Amino acid sequence: MSTTSTRLYNIYIEDALTASHAIAIAIARDLGSRHRELQFRLGDSTFEDSTCAMKSSRRPAFREQFRCIRTAFEAFEGNCEGDRPFIESKMHEAFGEKVAVEVSLTAPATRLVR
Repeated sequence: MSTTSTRLYNIYIEDALTASHAIAIAIARDLGSRHRELQFRLGDSTFEDSTCAMKSSRRPAFREQFRCIRTAFEAFEGNCEGDRPFIESKMHEAFGEKVAVEVSLTAPATRLVR
């Protein structure tokens, strides 16, 4: 029997002059799985993206996908306890080591039944 465990994270990235908001959706396809996949989506951002360029001759790096296309996919070996540190490391990869990163787990929405 396969179950899916999903978590949604709000991500705030900022430095002295600029800020961004993103979300990450972390999914474990099976509760016994050793791997978690994350989908990142970049929302509002005041970071300058003029240095972002994608070369067609190679696979784009995470930074290029996230900053230019505004969506990226990654995976890591671990469980939900590793989500936050992994997300923080990917945001530093995308925006630089000097940015402040705040990651918060969003509570699941309650489904209304009529």
